[in-house]
Amino acid sequence: MLKFNQKDHTYTWKDSPVPGVSEIMEHSVPFLSYASDEAMYKSNQFGKVVHKVTELSDKNRLSQYNYPEEVQDYLNQWKLFKKEIIPELKKNGYGSILCDIKTGAFSPKWFLQLAAYERLWFENNFSIPSPKSINVSRRKWKKKKTSIHIESKFYSWQYKYAGTIDRIFILNSKTPKHASIIVQLLHDRYRIRFPVNPHMMDFNVFLSMKNIFDWKKANNLIRG
Repeated sequence: MLKFNQKDHTYTWKDSPVPGVSEIMEHSVPFLSYASDEAMYKSNQFGKVVHKVTELSDKNRLSQYNYPEEVQDYLNQWKLFKKEIIPELKKNGYGSILCDIKTGAFSPKWFLQLAAYERLWFENNFSIPSPKSINVSRRKWKKKKTSIHIESKFYSWQYKYAGTIDRIFILNSKTPKHASIIVQLLHDRYRIRFPVNPHMMDFNVFLSMKNIFDWKKANNLIRG
């Protein structure tokens, strides 16, 4: 059974620690950034607050949480995305949408994370798609109506990693058409980013990072 420790953001599977997607990305290979460490830290902390606010808003529990005034603009953009885009995707025949919420400047590594989350979703709920198609055959959710799944946590028994998917929109349980997207929230607008590369290309890069992470871990190059 998968367990998540909110305090230190770690996962265990059957009481054994397993790495999360973000942890693998952080400790495998460095990504070039022109921002200072302090700026990166502030950006990451701000992103965590935005994630928390959108989560509580979708759960109708936002009144319990005090947050900085500047975060409201980002929450408004998230609400606007749901109002404008989700109905349009349903209208265009999509049965399910996987969303990874991002803030700040775009980075290509976002798509590696997205591919890792997508594989978790497929492995736990669908048959694995071929590299040529993202249409999938349903295993579960057959009786589910339109719904939103918030901060869903999954474990990959095949690749031995875990992750938390920000949002999964089930729009039509009878329709296999699926899309995984990045929703980039900015203070005055939102942007939707579809993967540029085929799913398997990005996922194979992530698997290479997972192999590097495992090697570092085995050689005591990663603490914890």
